[in-house]
Amino acid sequence: MTMYKKIFIFHLMMIVQRVAVSGQDCNKPADLYFVIDGSESVSDTDFKTTKNVLVEVLRSFNVSKDNVHVGANVFGRTVYDRIVLYGPSRSMYVLFETRLRSLSRTSQPGTATYLAIEEMRSDFRTYGRNVTKIAVVITDGKSADSTRTYEQARLAREAGVTMVAIGVGDVNEIFV
Repeated sequence: MTMYKKIFIFHLMMIVQRVAVSGQDCNKPADLYFVIDGSESVSDTDFKTTKNVLVEVLRSFNVSKDNVHVGANVFGRTVYDRIVLYGPSRSMYVLFETRLRSLSRTSQPGTATYLAIEEMRSDFRTYGRNVTKIAVVITDGKSADSTRTYEQARLAREAGVTMVAIGVGDVNEIFV
């Protein structure tokens, strides 16, 4: 495991655990959603590392029907791959990890971060529970429309979603 990956895992775990449990029991129910930049400006290596890190981070949580539910989407010019927010049974968790690792990316130009955040908000409204809601946006920050991205992040925060942004690759300014 590279030093970059170790540092990334450590920081992601610390951020998510601090927000999710606020110093309480790690089994506290929460809905956790990853918004992953899969645009052409993110390298294949960084995209693959991100997916592998997410699998490792999620192993530290009690992802299950009664505890932590997880969802994710991958975006570029549009949202083109998604795992709907849910809490798999322990026996189904291996399939969930496989699905997370299989998320695909695009080689097309364009980064519509706002569309991914908007879809995340929709998933929280449709599949979310009355628990702590956390969204982790993993991006290089090259949003095609920073005004709309900022607006979608604001709407998510107003709906009670704690927004966390993590930069990958050659990071630019991130608006969440």
